[in-house]
Amino acid sequence: MDTPAPAPEEGPTVADITDYVTSILTLRYDVNERVIYLMGGIDDDQARQFIILLNFLDNIAKEPIRILLSSDGGSEEAGYAIYDAIKLARNPVLIDGIGMVASMAAVILQAGDVRRLSQNSVYMIHHGSMSMPDHVEQDKVMAISRLIETNNVKYHTLMANRTGLAMAEICKMSEEETYLSAGDAVRKGFADYLWLPPRKKNTKKLLSRWVAGYQDKK
Repeated sequence: MDTPAPAPEEGPTVADITDYVTSILTLRYDVNERVIYLMGGIDDDQARQFIILLNFLDNIAKEPIRILLSSDGGSEEAGYAIYDAIKLARNPVLIDGIGMVASMAAVILQAGDVRRLSQNSVYMIHHGSMSMPDHVEQDKVMAISRLIETNNVKYHTLMANRTGLAMAEICKMSEEETYLSAGDAVRKGFADYLWLPPRKKNTKKLLSRWVAGYQDKK
């Protein structure tokens, strides 16, 4: 009796791909590619979810982890929690900044073992701020003032240590919002490399085939 040939392996269905993409959008990470998406305002919920995902990826394999970062900042406490979690990871962490990388996101970028910025991204550093109600007791105002000063020193020290720039220069840049292009950020040491587009192979051949197929459908 002839042995039946094995059935050809089927690729993923549209439903499979849809479920996969939906899981990434919901959970904000891709376990197969070991990527975490850190996007939008940084707050306690964002930090909590991020730290859980980072620890999960850090524990399931001894391979690099990539973070795709795009944020205009947010809570200092949440931002430093994310920063510390990245520094504590056992695996190398690559952080790719895209779009706006500002305020606390600028700090988070400094936690990466490798820091890249996309060509058209914008990097911004400044002093932190804190909102207060209309009526605040004097001792509380003084306590808040000391906290802001402490946080600013921490911000300046972290930036200076990673970039190699003098504390005085970091402080001066932070007194007002300082915006840097990706290239300027790399030159000043806030990032290691520009994240450049890949060279695409067979582009002309694929494009001509697509155009021919489109014309056939008319």
